Amino acid sequence: MQGWLVPAYPTLANLEHLDVQCLVVRQDFSMPLAIALVRDMRKQVDILNGQVTTQTEKAFDHSGR
Repeated sequence: MQGWLVPAYPTLANLEHLDVQCLVVRQDFSMPLAIALVRDMRKQVDILNGQVTTQTEKAFDHSGR
């Protein structure tokens, strides 16, 4: 939502309940940028935790399943 690109990848079949996110940063990634990234991630996690899905409704994921 804030312009960060953090892809999520599905895991092995026996770990379907987990998704892995990979952060790749440049060598000159600064502490202020790291702080902003963590702040923005916390904000989005709080938003996602506030969303409720029912049993009949499947939340979006990147697994393609």
